[in-house]
Amino acid sequence: MKSLFRLLICMPILLSTLWTSVSYSGPKDPQNYLKQAGGFVDLVDGSYVQGSVSHGGLQPDYQIDLQDSDLQRFLQQVKKAVSESDVIRDLEMRRETGQANLKKIELVTALIQKALPGRSYTSGDYLAVLSEHRMANKDISLGAYLRCQVGVCREFALITHFALKAVGIENKYVYIKVQLGTYIEDHAVVVIEDRGEKWIIDPYNTLYHGRSFADLTKGSAALAHPRSAPYAKASENYAIIVEINKYPLYWSPKPRCDGVFR
Repeated sequence: MKSLFRLLICMPILLSTLWTSVSYSGPKDPQNYLKQAGGFVDLVDGSYVQGSVSHGGLQPDYQIDLQDSDLQRFLQQVKKAVSESDVIRDLEMRRETGQANLKKIELVTALIQKALPGRSYTSGDYLAVLSEHRMANKDISLGAYLRCQVGVCREFALITHFALKAVGIENKYVYIKVQLGTYIEDHAVVVIEDRGEKWIIDPYNTLYHGRSFADLTKGSAALAHPRSAPYAKASENYAIIVEINKYPLYWSPKPRCDGVFR
């Protein structure tokens, strides 16, 4: 019954896995936004992230709406779980901030994996969410993926970005080109910085989760034996970061000047 209910609320009026052509990308008033092409980015409420539909793909643009009820509910759940953790509370009382953050990352990662069990690009619910927004020429909120309990690397990384910020862990979202054997694809992750070094957090793919960004970068001397962070299970499996992509486009609202001269 639960699966049927999820299917009904996620299914558009006319389900189609064929994309429709759209003539826009990003906000309708781009003059009010700062635009960035790829790279590391710190997204805020009201930002837009270019999807793949404007390049013939399936994913609509993302509109970051932190007031979305489903996203807000999930972020509150994350904050509540962290605040009720005796281990985290004890570490913070002892001012062991680094260790407390490691435990927060473990908890956030587990909650995201539980919230998005439908992790396949071919999932019926996932395709339905994309189709519904494409046919309506609508940007998509992260709450839609949480409501239907589906997502792939981009959605996982975007939700991770905001979940970590909700519990006080600053991080950046980045879209990279990666390689496993001879297979090359694009992949989204978030990174935190600790003592000048970037570490990957990736609840979607264990090939990257808990790895040093520098260690996995193509040409790195450490690539033969990349390190694992304490918040991830040690593994011999990993993939190579070929480069940081110069896409997608990100639009962040320009800072408002209201009240400056009052």
